[in-house]
Amino acid sequence: MFFNKKWSLCLLFLISTIHLFAQNKQYAFRVQFSNKPTTYSLTQPLAYLSQRALDRRAHFAIAIDSSDLPVFQQYTDTVLQLTQGVFHNQSKWLNQVVILLSDSSKIAFLTPKNWVKQIDYIAYYPDGLHAKKTNASEKDKVLAKGNVFKTTNGLSIYGAASKQTSLVNGHLLHAAGFKGDGKLIAVLDAGFYNLYSGFDSLIKQNSIVDQFDFVSKD
Repeated sequence: MFFNKKWSLCLLFLISTIHLFAQNKQYAFRVQFSNKPTTYSLTQPLAYLSQRALDRRAHFAIAIDSSDLPVFQQYTDTVLQLTQGVFHNQSKWLNQVVILLSDSSKIAFLTPKNWVKQIDYIAYYPDGLHAKKTNASEKDKVLAKGNVFKTTNGLSIYGAASKQTSLVNGHLLHAAGFKGDGKLIAVLDAGFYNLYSGFDSLIKQNSIVDQFDFVSKD
């Protein structure tokens, strides 16, 4: 009897532990909508596009169309409410939202909705997509490695990026005078732990408009 109780307790502990760790899992689904009910108008694009975007469109003769209209917010809210999901991102051009579910079966609540055009299962994250945080020791290691790399590659004005720049002929663009003046440039990468040393000149000129961590959502 003691043996059975002992192993029963061990089994219960194991199941509880597995359940605890499994709670962090997330399934990613892409939900496309069939239409865009909206109060916005194509004749008044300043309500949903910036003046900078409109100027760029005019410069390149790109017309405003329905793909520029925002996603219908009530669709997104209903998707999250029915599935108890976590909002990840949405695209007005593709008229879709990406959500994260800890219980993948809840996606079935959306199938009867006639405003849902298509549902695709796109990814599985056993530890959760937004759960991981970089600890201080990892950050310090990357900073140290980055500083060494920077000082040992000082022969080129591009430093550690000289090979990548020449690969895409970026130096030829710069020589021709195209250096991004007056342009809003978005840079996506796996992470910038050395932002304040690698981009120090931009920071001094107050040229960093914004920063966002898509993993930690901050």
